[in-house]
Amino acid sequence: MIDNSKPAFQSPFLRDDEIDLIEWLLIVIKSYKTVLIITLCFGLMGYGIAKILPQKWTSDAVVVAPQTQELTSLDELKPQLAVLGIDFSVGEKELLSLFVRDFDSQILRREYLVTTDFYKRLIEKVGPNDELAKRQILDSLATKSFTSFSSELSKTPSDTTYSYNKLSFTADTSEDAQKTLEGFISVVNASVEKHIVGKIQRLIDINLSSEEAKYDMALARLKNAQEVSINRLGYSLSIADAAGVKRPLYSNGTAIKDDPDFSIALGSDGLKRKLEIEKSITDLAQLNSGLQDSKMIINKLRELKLADLNFTAYKYMMTPNEPVKKDSPKTALIVLLALILGVITSVGLVTVRHVIKSRK
Repeated sequence: MIDNSKPAFQSPFLRDDEIDLIEWLLIVIKSYKTVLIITLCFGLMGYGIAKILPQKWTSDAVVVAPQTQELTSLDELKPQLAVLGIDFSVGEKELLSLFVRDFDSQILRREYLVTTDFYKRLIEKVGPNDELAKRQILDSLATKSFTSFSSELSKTPSDTTYSYNKLSFTADTSEDAQKTLEGFISVVNASVEKHIVGKIQRLIDINLSSEEAKYDMALARLKNAQEVSINRLGYSLSIADAAGVKRPLYSNGTAIKDDPDFSIALGSDGLKRKLEIEKSITDLAQLNSGLQDSKMIINKLRELKLADLNFTAYKYMMTPNEPVKKDSPKTALIVLLALILGVITSVGLVTVRHVIKSRK
């Protein structure tokens, strides 16, 4: 006699609304080959995805304010400028600040990146006429690949012991990351050098123009005085000839009251010789020590050479390193997640397959 009060089929997983875990584990264990194969396939897929995804390697460098050895050339120039009346002073922190400012310059970054082999290789992957794609690559590199961090902005006590700046660049390979960062640091330092040299040259030009204007003014005054003296001597000579005074009056002990405007005390012979000498003087600076000093300063200012000025606006605490660990994608993590997903998927498939087979 058949009991129709119970269903003809009952899933091994449903016993009074409960799952029989032991029986379920036995089913999974019996299908371990299927679970292993599917899990392995997922792991291989994860490894492939990790390799296909864009690689990110970051090179770092740490810099601080320059020290004496980095500023030798600049320190040697300062006394020369001071002697010539040029007051120029730039501090170590100011130089580092200029360096970091130029490192963060988007214009400078773009100008540098378009010259690098790294950027040229990237744009080879897009069409030669696809200017929009090229601009997008350049913009992404300039805004996202470069980073700078100042310890003064850190809230960690260990980072505030001394001030430093951490500079970074991220690329597809470790070699590109290091090479690009190292090259850009050199470009930024050259930019700071150019700024400082331009500032010094501007001060030199201003002082030179001022000194030349003073020299020209003083020389013009001497020329006016010379012309007046020549005219006075001409009139005095004429008066001496008319008065018959040929020799100096004081030579024979004669005491006279000379004319303060047109003196004839030298006599016509003396006045004539003095007039010849006055007219023969073409370089009035010869007889004026003030003009000689001014001329010397002008020559020294013109002789100043800034082309040899070479200094470093920073000091390395860590040179750009070649990274040994990539930032992303994390291959091990992706493979692990893929294996976990493979286990879940394979167990699910085994379970579903057993339920379907049981129902049949």
